[in-house]
Amino acid sequence: MQELALNELIKNGYTEDRASRRAFERRYRWLVIPGALLCLAPYPFTRFVWSPFSDSTTHRFALVVCFLLGFALCLGAARHASRSIPISRESGAPMQIFLRSDAPTDTKEYLYVDSQSRTYFTRVISVAHT
Repeated sequence: MQELALNELIKNGYTEDRASRRAFERRYRWLVIPGALLCLAPYPFTRFVWSPFSDSTTHRFALVVCFLLGFALCLGAARHASRSIPISRESGAPMQIFLRSDAPTDTKEYLYVDSQSRTYFTRVISVAHT
């Protein structure tokens, strides 16, 4: 993957395209929201409201299965988002993907650039904590 500095884009007159970033992230809500609900919601619901299981072992197993399914959905959405190509809202053309060369240390960040409309947006892919 090619590297590009954000400062170079700004110097060349590129502007941030927030509408394209929102549209790109909106594509993955259908996976992330149910995944987060499966991870977080079953425990308080079954603990304080109603539990369909009389056996505590079955109850714990069901909670673990819900958590793992939700985690898998969120992980799948993040993996798919990191590999997909967004479409510019300004020009309708596919955006080019670059690795940001001037990103903070221990951070992997992608730059999505549309050269036709001279717009860009960034997404943080991973942050390594030391």
